[in-house]
Amino acid sequence: MMDSSRNPEEYPILSKRPHSENENLEDRISNLPDALLCYILSLVPTICAVRTTILSKRWNTLWTYVDNYDFENPNEKHQHFIEFGETVLRNSNVSSIQRFRLSCSWGDNVHGISKLYVWICTAVVRNVKEFDLSIRTKTPIELPKILFTCETLVSLKLSSTNFITFPEIIRFSSLKILQIRHWKCMVDDPMKNILDCSPVLEELYLQFVVFQNLQKLNLRCFTLKRLTISTLYPKPLKENLLHDVVIDTPRLEYLNFEDSHSNGVELNQLPVLASANLHIFGLNLGVFEFLSRVSNVKHLILFLKAGMDVLPVPNLLLINLTNLEIQVTDNWEFVCSILKCSPNLQVLTCEKAVRCSINRHHASICDWRAPVDVPKCLLCLTRIEIRINGCDNEMELVKYLLHNAMALKIMVIGRSVNFVKKWESRILKELLRFRRGSIMCEVVFGS
Repeated sequence: MMDSSRNPEEYPILSKRPHSENENLEDRISNLPDALLCYILSLVPTICAVRTTILSKRWNTLWTYVDNYDFENPNEKHQHFIEFGETVLRNSNVSSIQRFRLSCSWGDNVHGISKLYVWICTAVVRNVKEFDLSIRTKTPIELPKILFTCETLVSLKLSSTNFITFPEIIRFSSLKILQIRHWKCMVDDPMKNILDCSPVLEELYLQFVVFQNLQKLNLRCFTLKRLTISTLYPKPLKENLLHDVVIDTPRLEYLNFEDSHSNGVELNQLPVLASANLHIFGLNLGVFEFLSRVSNVKHLILFLKAGMDVLPVPNLLLINLTNLEIQVTDNWEFVCSILKCSPNLQVLTCEKAVRCSINRHHASICDWRAPVDVPKCLLCLTRIEIRINGCDNEMELVKYLLHNAMALKIMVIGRSVNFVKKWESRILKELLRFRRGSIMCEVVFGS
């Protein structure tokens, strides 16, 4: 980044000084080999790559050897966009396409959608490996069937504001990444067919996907390593949009589960799971019952809705858990419960997501009672980050952690979004009085 305090004359390239007629100005970019220039052009939108033709004769055809295509038309003015896309594909000199991205808004333009089909077929015929389609229409879409039998496809990303129909015949022999956003589906159990026909799939991402009249969403895949289900809708869904979820993915290493409209979840054991991000809302499973299925996790992010069942499961041990981030809406008791079953925890981050009572001495929602037995993890915890509202019960929690965390190196106490400013001076005085179990511990407040 250029230092704004310096004079422009200090930057020779940016200097406005006139050059003598005999001065030789070296064009370093144009001296680069074609392969490297094509790679650089592949990193920018296609329209920018084509515009480089004005630089010199050498650049006239360079863009035609770029194997990445990135088309974007955010408005519904189609004619120029269609002509540009057709010109690019017609003049392309590549036989294989690495990445094809198309983001457009067609409305109800039938002619535009028909051209879209031609572009998709062109990409498939040219052995596309990564296909990314984001389309906004007023009518349902039926994509070309040839896309769903593309044997070279490694990554498929689809996003639509309307219904996208998947054909019955699917053959994704090379597909490793599948991302579907804003998908409205009326087919019964569509994911079963997709997963059954994707023998090497490793990553599945579902965001804001609505299944109408679906009783059970089956996600069974023995090759899957990363799974994201993100369906947090701001408004309650109609009853016919609610469903159960079955997750049977024994090789899963990462799980991101943010679900607000599942009636229940059937979660099989995940023996190699290393990282999980769980936003749990009203499941048929209790929280600890859910955690028992992911007991090998090392890094856990957990958000709990008010009123969740937080009764501990007997003999539950999160033996590998070293990093825990937790946000609660009820009292802090759950934090203590999960500390008891996490003997090797090293980093703890926690926050209360709701506002306390205006009276910091009667904030019942933040009830905290110190456990009889000190959790074993307090012997190895090295870092704690806690965001507080500032009520008395929260300060008791801070006091307890500071006193019992014998290996603690730093505690960062931050202000939550609901922090009560008028309590701050008293909080600072209390922190100075709290005894620290670790002589190495540094306390930072206000970040």
